Amino acid sequence: MASLPDTHFHCEVEELEVEGKPTITKINCHGRLVGATSEQFKQIVKPLIVRGSHLVLDFGDLAYIDSSGLGAVVGLKVSSISSGDSTLELVNLTPRVRELLSLTNLIQLFSIRPYPESGSAFAYHAEALSRPERETNPT
Repeated sequence: MASLPDTHFHCEVEELEVEGKPTITKINCHGRLVGATSEQFKQIVKPLIVRGSHLVLDFGDLAYIDSSGLGAVVGLKVSSISSGDSTLELVNLTPRVRELLSLTNLIQLFSIRPYPESGSAFAYHAEALSRPERETNPT
């Protein structure tokens, strides 16, 4: 059985517009977010920040993230804060990603929410926008 190359990474983007709310954009990340793929990741997400929306990075299928990938995520978070028109949150953190964010004390920078296994993801996020900003699971 062939293994995935170290640079295998892709994203799927889903959007929902809710009247009176920012556009909700969910980016489903798959594979390895590493130095060789972090630029691709930023090229997908940065334009979404510029136009202004509520961004949800779903890392449930992210097999691995290294320091370059983490730097890309942090850079995008800073861009979303600087824009004033975008928010960025993380969902479905794998234990590895959660541990990495905790070890680097970056977990405090992000809004992290659990994510439902079934039901309407966008309905969940539309409702979540009206809840307090931060809900984290204990590490």
